[in-house]
Amino acid sequence: MSDDTPEEIIRTREFAESWCAFLGLPPPKPWTVEDEARYQAKKADTDRRVREWVARRESEAA
Repeated sequence: MSDDTPEEIIRTREFAESWCAFLGLPPPKPWTVEDEARYQAKKADTDRRVREWVARRESEAA
């Protein structure tokens, strides 16, 4: 799970709901445990790919 505090999560949810209302969109769907797991997996994969890219760039520059 993310390291957001419950207060940060509530503020973020309220912000998202207010923007949806302002834009005339339906309220956002609740974030589930499965959504969080998918997000963390994608984030970890992206972080890994960036580290690999940086390592390649540094080795090419050397």
